[in-house]
Amino acid sequence: MVKKLFGRFLLLDNGLYDEETSTLAVADLHIGYEAALEKQGIVLPTSSYGLLKKHLVSLIDATKPEKVVIVGDVKHEFGETSAQEWKETKDLLETLMSKVKTVVVVRGNHDNFLVPLLKKYGI
Repeated sequence: MVKKLFGRFLLLDNGLYDEETSTLAVADLHIGYEAALEKQGIVLPTSSYGLLKKHLVSLIDATKPEKVVIVGDVKHEFGETSAQEWKETKDLLETLMSKVKTVVVVRGNHDNFLVPLLKKYGI
């Protein structure tokens, strides 16, 4: 569902698109949530990352932005990046970079150990 706000903004599910700057903003992806739950003894059968990636790509395909901004909490763990977070975040960044001109990450409180991966991609 697309809802137009203030003339230049489109509200798209969990994204906000600014027509004037050709920017799509999304927040709170929490990649690696399943691995964090598993550490607590809660095992989920599959990762939700595939659905998340598919949804983000559909938002990009619908809006054709030049820039994607992830506004905090790319990953879930507060501490060091888990193997799941590293693998899925790397894949997501590569996917986004292949589809848009610019990717920006505003670090959230869960993203302290994400800096080395962001630097690797020049983000």
